[in-house]
Amino acid sequence: LIEKAGGPFAKADLACYDNASCVGVRLSEALPLEPPERQQLLQMTDPLQRLARLMHFVPRFQRA
Repeated sequence: LIEKAGGPFAKADLACYDNASCVGVRLSEALPLEPPERQQLLQMTDPLQRLARLMHFVPRFQRA
């Protein structure tokens, strides 16, 4: 997924993706979310809550 995204996401240190906080922030930045959705996610301080909230958005981007 990171390689397909390209740009700065493909250049990130892969070790970062072992960290829930890093994964949540990167997904919040990379997904085509509405600006208020993205802002809400990025302002969250609990990485596990951020990931749980992101799970609500993921089906929007999955192909049938």
